[in-house]
Amino acid sequence: MKKQLDARLRSYVLGELDEERRVELEERLIMEPDLFELLGPEEDELVEDYLEDVLTPQEKAAFEQQFLTNDDRRWQVGFVRLMKEHASSMTAGATKRGHVSLADPIAAQVVVRPATNAVAGGIGSIQPRSEPKIESWRRLVHRPGFSWHREMRLAAMAASLLALVAGSSWFVVRERSVGQELGQLRAKHELEQGERRLLQTQVERLSAQAQALQTQLEAERRQRGPTEMGGLPEHVHDTRPPARPSSPLFALATGLLRSGGRMTRIAIPADAPVIRLRLELRGTDYPLYRVVLYDAQAEELWAQSQLTAQADDRGAAVTVILPSKLLPRGDYELVLSGVDRGQQLERVGAYIVRVTAP
Repeated sequence: MKKQLDARLRSYVLGELDEERRVELEERLIMEPDLFELLGPEEDELVEDYLEDVLTPQEKAAFEQQFLTNDDRRWQVGFVRLMKEHASSMTAGATKRGHVSLADPIAAQVVVRPATNAVAGGIGSIQPRSEPKIESWRRLVHRPGFSWHREMRLAAMAASLLALVAGSSWFVVRERSVGQELGQLRAKHELEQGERRLLQTQVERLSAQAQALQTQLEAERRQRGPTEMGGLPEHVHDTRPPARPSSPLFALATGLLRSGGRMTRIAIPADAPVIRLRLELRGTDYPLYRVVLYDAQAEELWAQSQLTAQADDRGAAVTVILPSKLLPRGDYELVLSGVDRGQQLERVGAYIVRVTAP
């Protein structure tokens, strides 16, 4: 069962699910926090497989087209790549520094000064060998060619020292540059983790509210049960859990594409934890779409990427799912943008909505 769920999440990240299964999975991700927790590790595993080049050509193309659609995810892949390269370089350096040669030659010079033996008439006499005269330092300095060799050695030593200083300076500058890059990546990663924790908190709060509403509905249904069932005891009633009602769908039309559009009034049922909005289009000009929700003060409330357009007998449209608690009474604007082949966003249209209930 878990393998099937992991495979379905992997297909969702790669954009391989059809419209019906994608909508169903997104509703579950909003309503079930435990399922939402499995989505992050699945994305991390796909990033690892992508960097290790173990994906199939179809999966690699889908990963680049579906996952690498914004700066945050491209930064995530770059961060993992940089960390893997840094770890590989550190491992190679440690291996090189830890190598010890056991074949270093050790030279020892032994000077043996033999004595001369003279044997004459059975009597041996040892004649000591005269030592060579030691040449004075003053005479050695004034020998022809000594000064020239000394200058050559000094020049070679100076060049070696200069090369050593230059190499050390380069390593210091490079280390500082890598440290600054790692610090920036770490700060961005911490910011992304904070945003993810905030989103998780919001999802948990919405899930708790949905659970409370479900409990309240079941309590009211049990109270009305004896009357609706003709006074039968409660233990003989049908105890099967009621089927979860499908989320309401609202169609939003924009008469002026690439402009403001026209206002649509909707009334959200009080017992609907999530709603679906059908953003109608004149055509499917882009492989992917992105939608952003703004309130009346132009503050961004919610956004979703990796959306695809579907065409049916009613025309082309992009369907989004969002929690109904994000839409209390008031005016809102949804801005739809298309993602071209160069991963650039182009504004397609705006949908102005006025929520009148609950």
